[in-house]
Amino acid sequence: TRERMMNPHRGIYNEVKFAQYGRKLGGDGDFSEYTYDLRGYIPVGLKNIIHVNTLARYRPGTMPAYELYHAGGVNSLRTFEPDPEICGQHEVLATAEYRYELFTNRQVTFYDMNGYYGLQLVAGIDNAWEWLPDESFKEGRYYNSFYAGIHLLVPVLERVRLEFGINSVDTDEKTFKFGINLGW
Repeated sequence: TRERMMNPHRGIYNEVKFAQYGRKLGGDGDFSEYTYDLRGYIPVGLKNIIHVNTLARYRPGTMPAYELYHAGGVNSLRTFEPDPEICGQHEVLATAEYRYELFTNRQVTFYDMNGYYGLQLVAGIDNAWEWLPDESFKEGRYYNSFYAGIHLLVPVLERVRLEFGINSVDTDEKTFKFGINLGW
């Protein structure tokens, strides 16, 4: 039901998927993959949008290490660098994001090519739970980060993101870690 595929303001996107991988099919592992992807877009006034999403992937079976999910980066856990230690065979990613549109659909012409662009300010929280086959969901690892930034809306790349945020606070040592992400 969502509208404007590139910059939705209202609606829901819902996807359920099953896939099978196996040695009989020419792969290195033998596992199934169950995926559930739910995204919601809620307008709050004319230029304000709340975006929430959850992506859950469960993969029972035997799989090679290179197939593990690695959290970190602009599409899973912002402000974390991709790290081999932050991995799991199963994962749940969740994001809640506030978007404020400075402007949208501004026309641009470059050498007889026409396009458009838009600009949004954003702030949100990313969450990731990952666990391995010998662990339960409760024994898995949880990570989160708080971020804010700017999204440039352009054709083809859709959203070019520049975000800054905090991903851990240690009150005993009076330190915090922050990160910067640029991606699409």
